[in-house]
Amino acid sequence: MPFADGHSALRALLMSSLLMTGSASAIIVGGSNGNGTNNAGEVGLQAVLQNSALPAFPYFGNMLRYSDASGIYLGYNSNTMEGWVLSAEHITEGAGIKIGGYTYSFIDPQPSDSNVNGTRIVSSGVNTDLMLYKFSVTGSNPIPALPKVEIIDTTPSIGSLLIMAGRGMRSGAGTGSEDVTAPYSWGTPGTSDEVPMRWGFNQVEFNYTDPNGAKYLITDFDAPGFGTGIDGQAALGDSGGGAFIYNQGAWKLGGVAYATADGSDADALTNPAGYGDFTLFSDVFAYRSEISALTGTLVPEPSSMLLGVSGVLALALRRKR
Repeated sequence: MPFADGHSALRALLMSSLLMTGSASAIIVGGSNGNGTNNAGEVGLQAVLQNSALPAFPYFGNMLRYSDASGIYLGYNSNTMEGWVLSAEHITEGAGIKIGGYTYSFIDPQPSDSNVNGTRIVSSGVNTDLMLYKFSVTGSNPIPALPKVEIIDTTPSIGSLLIMAGRGMRSGAGTGSEDVTAPYSWGTPGTSDEVPMRWGFNQVEFNYTDPNGAKYLITDFDAPGFGTGIDGQAALGDSGGGAFIYNQGAWKLGGVAYATADGSDADALTNPAGYGDFTLFSDVFAYRSEISALTGTLVPEPSSMLLGVSGVLALALRRKR
């Protein structure tokens, strides 16, 4: 999407846009309509990656439904025997999460506050939208047989390829039908564990710091034939979902879905899931040290196997509109 003078135009747009912050969250839509390749599940994603000579995505199972939105299982600490889930603070809070068919109850870090089951990430006095939740893996439930999520160790550069993923409701209001063209209608956020994970590709369009000092990664939702060709956009049910950056030959967690912003007047700021709209992700790298201080050293479940198809970047990024 063209901007009059790049960064300043986008910053002004974000300041004046309708940001979705409340209990609702988002849905990933991508391709020519919301019923495209990105709804083909893990098989579809891995096929696209293989055909593009890109490494396989190892974190499909780590992307979870949390409350009426999404969360990311990061791994567990073998010293404390605690597992950790990263999500967004603004979504409706839940007391636990289901992983691999087992329900894990969160350990409340602040028992005196009945409304908080997690720890909000704070950096240099700046509140973020990131929430960490921990649960014990010493009881009857097994350690989740999932890989440890690797967090990116550098600021994602402009143009970096990413996979955005979440378990939000699909478009078409859950009726089984989809809009043919954007803007997409939004359904109610899903609360069923059967809500599938949806995914799409995109690129880092801009690194943004809001007036309060919180840091975000921004993506732009391009129509088919532009951007990555199968761009994704967040909408209802995806807050707390991940943006995994292609970095040094691997997929690394770089962002957590926070909000959307309308990029045009086509839908009067009421439905920011049209081409030219934006997704804001909390910049995980900016808060890497705070996350590590809480979780300690996380490890993968010993029996889990990481997918490791090697390859070089071959997904051609088409010109922007």
